[in-house]
Order: sequence, then structure tokens, then C-alpha cells
Amino acid sequence: MSNRTYQSGAAKRKKAAKAKEDISKYLPLTSFLLVQKSKPVVSEDVFLCPTSNFVSIDSALLPNETLEIQQELEPEQEPEPEQEPEPEQESEPAQVPEPVQEPEPAQEPESNQIKTYPNATTKTTQETDPALWHQLSQEAQSFWISNGPSMCQNNDGSFKNSERLSCGQKRYLSKSCFRRELHNGEFVNREWLLYSPSTGSVFCFACTLFSSKHSNFSTTGFDDWKNALKCISGHENGSEHHKNMLTYSSRQRESGQLDSVLIKQLHNEQLYWQNVLKRIVAVVKFLSSRGLPFRGNNETIGSEQNGNYFGTLELLSQFDPFLHEHMKKHGNSGKGNTSYLSANICEEFICLMGNKVLSEIISELKKAKYYSISVDSTPDLSHVDQLTFTVRYVKDLAPVERFLQFVPIQGHGAEHLETVVLNFLQENEISISDCRGQSYDNASNMAGHVAGCCLEAIIFFDFVQCLYNFFSASTHRWQVLLSFVGKGKKIVKQLSGTRWSARADAVTCLHDSYDEIKKALEFLIKDISQPKETQNDAQNLITKMNTFEIVFLTIFWNDILCHFNETSKILQKENLYLDVAVRILKSLLHFIKDLRSQFENYQEKAKILLPNTDYRDSSKRAKKRSRRMAFFDGEAEELEFQGSYKFKIETYLPVIDSLTSNLEKRTSAYEKINDNFGFLVNIQTIANVELKDHCSNLAQIYKKDINENELFFECQQFKYYISKDEHSFTEFYSTLKRDHLESTFPNIEISLRIFLSMMVSNCTGERSFSKLKLIKNELRSTMLQERLNCLSLMSIESDVLLTIDFDDVIKEFSRKKSRKRHM
Repeated sequence: MSNRTYQSGAAKRKKAAKAKEDISKYLPLTSFLLVQKSKPVVSEDVFLCPTSNFVSIDSALLPNETLEIQQELEPEQEPEPEQEPEPEQESEPAQVPEPVQEPEPAQEPESNQIKTYPNATTKTTQETDPALWHQLSQEAQSFWISNGPSMCQNNDGSFKNSERLSCGQKRYLSKSCFRRELHNGEFVNREWLLYSPSTGSVFCFACTLFSSKHSNFSTTGFDDWKNALKCISGHENGSEHHKNMLTYSSRQRESGQLDSVLIKQLHNEQLYWQNVLKRIVAVVKFLSSRGLPFRGNNETIGSEQNGNYFGTLELLSQFDPFLHEHMKKHGNSGKGNTSYLSANICEEFICLMGNKVLSEIISELKKAKYYSISVDSTPDLSHVDQLTFTVRYVKDLAPVERFLQFVPIQGHGAEHLETVVLNFLQENEISISDCRGQSYDNASNMAGHVAGCCLEAIIFFDFVQCLYNFFSASTHRWQVLLSFVGKGKKIVKQLSGTRWSARADAVTCLHDSYDEIKKALEFLIKDISQPKETQNDAQNLITKMNTFEIVFLTIFWNDILCHFNETSKILQKENLYLDVAVRILKSLLHFIKDLRSQFENYQEKAKILLPNTDYRDSSKRAKKRSRRMAFFDGEAEELEFQGSYKFKIETYLPVIDSLTSNLEKRTSAYEKINDNFGFLVNIQTIANVELKDHCSNLAQIYKKDINENELFFECQQFKYYISKDEHSFTEFYSTLKRDHLESTFPNIEISLRIFLSMMVSNCTGERSFSKLKLIKNELRSTMLQERLNCLSLMSIESDVLLTIDFDDVIKEFSRKKSRKRHM
């Protein structure tokens, strides 16, 4: 009898029973809308690459015939052992169904068979290895839908397990498979392509999750590296891949989630708290930018002692219905209740916003590359020595100076300060190799050098301070002085040990109101109601005011300090350039030198203000030296200075010489740097030989930044490009940026950027000390260092604070803090 070419009835009944049994294993459609299939069999010594463990909704609704074909195509279960044929078919040999056999390890697996790889590793976790997704639960599938394929792409490690033998040659997976070249030459990442470290094959993210068809990219994994690019490109252009990607996109949207109600509820809650936090951020911005305190004696809404933070929220609630309803519902709710109005939330946002401002400044600094630093220190009210860090860099065609942080220090030694500076730069990931200038303040060490150059200068400034102390010690004396001086004139001021402006104001007041002050003192002397001590003090002061030396020095110091004060104001500008600073200091230096010949002019002015007077020693009898005990050969001529000549050589000229010496010392430091770059300003008039020498000198100083030959060639062309009306570094730099010539003259652009980033003065650091005293005052002397830095940064750099968008901070904060409850 010939072999039967069709299945017997027993075989058909057996297959139908098996199909019915398999159908009964599927979960109902209403449970999760996904049907889980049976668990694959994995042997102990061979890893079986599983097929997809989920079937799509459409495949669950297919007719029985389709399910039968699907069961034949999915070799997930081993064939059952042969059974004895039924009696009525003993005459015919039983026809056994044709099961799909497991491939031998050495055989090449077909597309509809399970792959097996000897010695395959399974050390990776199920969550990130797509080959282990045969047991994905509904929660796991939702997790991958919401998080996407970036967490499981596994393309940043080694591909050693992808080794395959093709035509006697070893082949591996290449990273080029994860990028797709478009027709226009651009490259895009294949984010859907996943690598399995355990099997060394690749999978498709969307097809593995949603595909109902059997393919290498969805079930067994693809590993034909010889034809990898061709097959991967064919898969991503296929209709099945496009359908699964659209399914993934729709499921990723919240409306497609099974828990859309909960998602929508959570989204509404987050949106509600975001609106609350926007008000909180606005209040923190307002208070911190002005350096105002936040806390009060309590945190009770409605209390008059709840501080500026709650007081500002109450003020806003009067005009904001949303905030009014929120404070009415959640205000004074106590601990354990979510309101986001507490001081703890406020402190969190102070730190978050302060760190955001610091990150913004550091990112600007890194973008500018070159910078200069200035450090200075001062003790705060809690007796902690605070070191201020300020930086200068170029932004938007102009240099800017920014405060960064206060750092507590324990000493002023060079090694200690060096360690503090380097640690600060390292913690904030700022490269010290890009630092092109450093500034350190020595005002405390230099104080008193000028004042201590001669005795008469010390006596004069002591008199100015005594005059202020006398009138300010009594409100009655102060009112008497105001009545004589009148409106529109300045009143006597107090001196300062480090500020030229305070000394200038004090001397100017004395100069402008000299006669009025004398009349006020005379009135107090004649006032019999005043104590005898007050009358004596007034008499001593008016006696000094009637001396010629005091009148002379009042006029002399008024002229000097007025010029110094105006120069100091110019040097305190943040956008000041080094070349401008050099010119203004040189002009002041020339003015001081010219005063050496102006002694007689000041003497005449003093006689006009105080006629019929002369120097103190003019009427004194000259002392003669005794020669009784002198043993020498011959008599020497006696020289003793008196009157104006003595005052000139012992007071007037030493003051001018001391000021000249200090100005020359400071100007020389600026002038040395300015000379290195100054040839760029005069580039149109410099000969090529001299120009080459200047370029060589500058390139030797900044070897890592500038190329000597390239700079010279660029200068030869650049001097013909710029116009004759441009004569400053800022105009040259603006021209390069405006005309987009950075790539044409790169070395000139770098040279100008380095010059503009040079620190000119330490005034930004001095201004930070003013904010320090305002923020860490007597009522807030126990403030922590982190809070001090954040508040100081937001107050000093308020312009940066007001331009930053904190929506990302608010969204992240609300996402982490939001509770899953009904509003």
C-alpha cells in the first residue's frame, strides 16, 4: 500500500482538539486586551530565542482557521508522543502530524524556527534585554511604552556576543547599523533598533511589542551581519514596521493608555500645582532680587508677623482669584497637608533657583572660553571670612562681570588662597587653563600709605573727622549746623579707611561750607546754655580752622580728591575696557605731576579765604644750634626752613610724590598688558616689520591660543578692511562679529576676546560685600552658607535671574511632588 499524502481522520481530530485547548488558554478580551501565549521551553544547556509572548487584538479575533495556521507556524511546544490509533482505523497506518523540529545547533535556522546558540550568556536583566521580553507583563509593556527604547537600546557597549561565522569569516554587529543615511547625506538615529547582549542579535522595539507576525526582528532576532544594512533598511521601510510604529505612537499618547483616567487626573493635579508654584517662584524672584528677608516670627497666613514671603503671597491673593482660592482652601492646614506654601518649599526653591542662575552663568563662561577672575575677602557679622569670586568674560560683543559665590576661608596665605581658588574652579568644572587674568585686592594693606606720608596730612584728616564727630554727637549741634549751612549745601561727612569717595565727600563739604561751619562753631561758643566742655571743643575746632595750613590743605585736597573720585567712578564701571582704564589713569597721573608747580596758586587761594594770616612758624623766633660741644673743622652754614618754603618741601611735595608713585605703580601694571595688544588699535599706521614683531611678541605670550604666522597674515589684510573711524578694541570686535568674520580672522578675534576679558578692577567684588551685609545682617547672622550663596547670587545677578525661565524646574518639581489623589 502506498504512503498516504493526506492526514487521517484521527490526526485531524487530534489537531482540532489541540487547537481548541490552546484557544481556551487565551485570556478574555476584556481583561487586558492582550492575550498571553504559553511559556516557551528552555533547555538547561541551550538558550532558545523566544518568540513574542503577546498577540495583538486583531489576531485574537481571527477565525479558527487562522489560529490553526498560526499554531503551525509557532513552534513553541514540543510535539506530543505518538498515540495508538483508534480501532476503526487499524487497517490503516496512523498518520502522525508533521511537527516543526528543533534545529540542531550546527544547522542554519530558518525564519519560522527557534534559534539556538551554544554558550550564550544570560547575565543581562529582563528589563533591558529585548531577547528576554517573552515574559513581559502588562505593567512592563506599559513601562516601555511610556519610557521608549532609549533605555534598552544597548548600543553603547561591546558587541562581542554578536560574533557570527559566515562563509568561513567572522562577522560582528557594527554601530553603523544604528544610524540611517538619508538621501541628502544627513544621518538619523535608528532609535527603534535594539541590541540583545545575551544573544548577540538585534530586535525592533515596536515590532517586538506589538507585531502579530513572526519575523526575525520581532521574535528570534536578526543576526545576518553580511546583509545587515540591506535587511535593516528593508524592515524599516516595510508596512508591518510602519503599522507597529504608529501603534506605539498612539499608545504612547496618554489618550491611548488604559489608565487614561488616572493619567488625566494626575496631569490635572500637576497642572494645578504648577500654577501654584509659578506664584511661589514669582515671589522668590521678587524678594531675592531685592535682597529682602523671607521669614517672620511665624508662618500663619493672616498674621502681621509672618514675614515678607507670606505677606507678599497675601497681597497677590487679593488680585489673583486662583491664589486666593488656594490659600483659602490650603492655608494654615498644618503639617502633613499639601499646600506648597510652607517655608520648606520656599527654601527648596531658593536653592533650585540659585543653582539654576549659577549654572546659567557658568554655561555662559564656558561658551566664552576665556575669562579672568577676581577674589577679595571680608569678614561677615558671624566673624566668618568670606572670599568672593567674580569672573569677567565676553558676551554679546561686550565684557560682563559676574559674581559666582562666597567661599569661607581660614587664612590669607598664598598657598591657602591658591588651594581655595583651584578647588572652586574644579568643583564647578571651569578650566583653569582658560583663565587669562587674575585680580587681588590689597586695599587693606595699602590703606594709610598716602595719609602717612607726612605729619600735616595726618593732622588735616584727623581734624576733618573730629569736626564730624563734634556735630554728630548731639542732635542740637547738628540742627545748629543745618541752620547755618542751609539747604542745597552738603553737610560734614565721615571719613572711610578704604574709600576715596568718602574722603572726597568729606573734604568737599568742608571746602564748600567753610565760613558757615565757622559761624556755627562761634554760635555754640557764645551759647551759655551749652556745657563748658562743648564750648571748649568748639573753640579748639575754630582755632584750627583759622590756621593757614588747614585752609591751604582744604583747597589742595579738595582738588585732588575730586579728580580721584571722578576717576574712581569711571574705573568702577563693569563694561570698562583696559585701554580706557590706561588712558584715564595716565591723564590723572599727568594732572598730579602738574601740581608740583601750582604751589603759589594754592597759596593765593588760601589767603583769599583767610586773609591776614600766615603759617604757624612764621612769627616764631628761629632757634640757634649750640656749638659749645661741636668738634669739627670749620663752621657749617645753618639751614632752617620756615614759612611757606618749609610747608612746601615737608608737606606739599611729599603728598604729590606719594600720589605719583602709587599711580605710576598701578598704571604700569595696566600699561604692560595694554602694550601687548595695543598694536591692534594702531594697526593701520604700523609698518609690516614692526607689525611682525608685535605679532611675534603676542604669540609668544599666548602660545596655546594664537599662531604667530597666521596672526601676522591676518593683520596685513585686516588693516585694510576696517574703516578709519574705528580706533578701539570694542569697535574692531564688533566689526568682526557683525560681519561674521570670525573664521576669516580667527587669531585676531581670539586676541580681541582675550583682551576684553581682562579684569580691570575689583569693584564687582566690593559691591558683593555690600549685598553680603544687606543679606546676612544682625537678624540673619545664623544663615547657612548654601542659602547665603543662593540669595546673594540672585540679588547681585538679578538681571540673569529675571531672564531665566523656571518652567522646567516647576514641572520637574510638581512631577516629583504631586500626589495621586482627586482635587
